[in-house]
Amino acid sequence: MDWGRPGAALRAWAEARGWRGGLGTLLALLAMSATIVVLAGALIVLLLLPKGGSAPVQGGDGALREPSATVIAAGGPGGATASPLPSAVAPVIPSPTVAPPAVTPTPGPAPSPAPGTAPTAPPEATAAPSALPTLAATATVPAPPSTTPPAGTPGATPGAAPTLAATPRPTLRGPLLPPPAIGARSAIVWDATAGVELFSKNPDEAIAPASTAKMLTALVSLDLLKLDTRITVDPRDVSRPEDNESTMNLVSGDTLTFGDLLYGMLLVSGSDAARVVARAGGLILLAGAPGDPIARYVAEMNARAVQIGAPNSHFVNPHGDDAPGQYSTARDLLRIADEALKRPDFARVVATPTIAVKTVDGKRTFALRNTNELLFSRPGIHGVKTGTTAECGECLVSAQWRASGRVVAVVLGAADRVADTTILLDWVNAAYP
Repeated sequence: MDWGRPGAALRAWAEARGWRGGLGTLLALLAMSATIVVLAGALIVLLLLPKGGSAPVQGGDGALREPSATVIAAGGPGGATASPLPSAVAPVIPSPTVAPPAVTPTPGPAPSPAPGTAPTAPPEATAAPSALPTLAATATVPAPPSTTPPAGTPGATPGAAPTLAATPRPTLRGPLLPPPAIGARSAIVWDATAGVELFSKNPDEAIAPASTAKMLTALVSLDLLKLDTRITVDPRDVSRPEDNESTMNLVSGDTLTFGDLLYGMLLVSGSDAARVVARAGGLILLAGAPGDPIARYVAEMNARAVQIGAPNSHFVNPHGDDAPGQYSTARDLLRIADEALKRPDFARVVATPTIAVKTVDGKRTFALRNTNELLFSRPGIHGVKTGTTAECGECLVSAQWRASGRVVAVVLGAADRVADTTILLDWVNAAYP
């Protein structure tokens, strides 16, 4: 029997000491077994060593774990961004006091069911703790308005309207509060953004419009005149003491730009400025034909009122002073205001609290303060026009920005237009939050 080199050497050593027979054979077998064990152990060690020579790393919990393979991120040599691949070794259970970070494993093929057992459905996926919440499909999130602050607030650009996203008009639910009581003869409140009437009291009653008529005067003139057009005051258009009217205090021969006359007409409600503008616009409409330019201009005002959906109004002068046959309604004036506010120049002027303008030669200065007191006391107010006559009483067309957009309110025939308008706008804010 060939005992191999280790076995032969051990047998010779035993025979030299007189150990022959079975004892020598036993020692040889033991030597062979030791050799086989050593060789097998070396082979196992070689098989268990990690390929590539990566050494284990120590985690924060003190346990050793194999390093995860990584992929080069975008911008590095040759590759797209990818998450670290999961390690092929068995996961290490973290310490109970330390929460492990959420890890989304790379999806792999589902394990095959054991023979003789029915396959089970995979568990439903759940969002990771760091995942963003999902909005309900029924929720409609309106786009935020523009970063420009509403007119009438500190630092705001007068008349600057927030940019509204091209989304469907919001649907308003019914009011949360009953409608308020006001003293005005006629009133209406309208959500201009949603296109919904929120309140009305005799909105179609024919009432003298007073100086709210100047909204239409301004709207027609913006289509006929440029802001830098120079206009000289005709002596027939100057206010007289016996007229008892609001005035810009123009004098015959003053030359101002049309843009500055707009301020005088809409801020201090100058009836003289309205006549000057109407005369200049009427001359353009006549185009050299004979006729009264102011009468021609007023005819254009009536035609425009019908065109924009205000057919229950009739004007006989451009400034709104009481006159036979001159009337309008709260609903019509609301439509006129809504149309005029679409013009940036009109919106800018009516949202201006105070301004000083000069004649073209700079010799005369007009300090103008808006007669709309809400511009100075109520955030979000950005217009529109006041009016007061003996026949009408106090009138106010106002516009206010809310988070949902613009609300327009019209109050006619009031004893206190500011109080009635404040009641209505406060009610809107509370009833339609």
